[in-house]
Amino acid sequence: MKKVIFAIVVLCLSLAVQSTESDMKIDLTERFNHNQGSVQEDYTEYHYVNEDSDLIDYTINYEGATGSGTEAVKQVYQYTDSGEILSITQYLFHENDWEPNYLAEYEYCSYGEDLLSMYMYMTGEWHLYAQMDYLWNNGVNYRTDHYLSTTGDPELVGYYHNTYDGDNLITELIYSNINGQWMQYARNEYSYNQYGMETLEMYQLNFNTMTEEFNGRYEFSYQDSVVHESQFFIGSNYDDATLSISLLYHYVPTAVEENVIPRLTISVYPNPCKDSFKIVSDEHLADYVLYDVKGRKLKEIDTNDVIDTSNLSNGIYFIKSKNHKTATKKVVVVK
Repeated sequence: MKKVIFAIVVLCLSLAVQSTESDMKIDLTERFNHNQGSVQEDYTEYHYVNEDSDLIDYTINYEGATGSGTEAVKQVYQYTDSGEILSITQYLFHENDWEPNYLAEYEYCSYGEDLLSMYMYMTGEWHLYAQMDYLWNNGVNYRTDHYLSTTGDPELVGYYHNTYDGDNLITELIYSNINGQWMQYARNEYSYNQYGMETLEMYQLNFNTMTEEFNGRYEFSYQDSVVHESQFFIGSNYDDATLSISLLYHYVPTAVEENVIPRLTISVYPNPCKDSFKIVSDEHLADYVLYDVKGRKLKEIDTNDVIDTSNLSNGIYFIKSKNHKTATKKVVVVK
């Protein structure tokens, strides 16, 4: 439970930095490990918009994570027509090829995120292992339920109770079912400056003493209104916490798009499908291409066709217009 929640916190922090609203975008990130006074560059992330691909909009490559200096991990981002993250697919580089490893899928309601589903790729298939269900009241995400799935339906194992100051999340109380009893076992405290998040302090229950203890903190520094550096300090005491990891962010100006093609939407029904589906769009976009989750082109189709999926395996696929790169739709095949 602890590892899953920590991974989610790190993912959310990463996304928060990447989605900073400005006329700059992250070009690369340098990560340094601080171990017993020595500093070692752990890896470098390269961020770029892939202009040549019809499928990949945003990719992060991690290089040197294994010490070999070669690419080790790649994350591929898919977006909705309105710009929200639709999915994040992670690949590991193994035996001279990228192998799928992790998939995060996002669903949205009128207020924001509605459901985050996380999958692991095992035995040639995606297996659901965790979900985050966002509960809203009058536009405020007051609670987030955390489910884990091992062999059957997802089971509620914990939840976040959120407190806000205006639009800013300031406190997360994290509850878990421990020995059949729901109890608070962690707390996150956020602070902000005029540019964005400034600190995140994390506290956790010591099960031996049953008292809350400091667990670690993130600190963010800004230059020209964007995050320049983030540092993670770890320890059981706030004043004695030691610097463990630091990230340096490098930016390039965002290109100004001219003659932007208006975003167009497409729909697929039925979805999920079994043996076939049909495309419906707000405009006749002519030709489409069907891709699998690894970005491999499977077939070209016409919008008037009924697409046969009887020969496709269970999984996630993408339909994309050849004429309008913003028109994309995810298709789920379930036999």
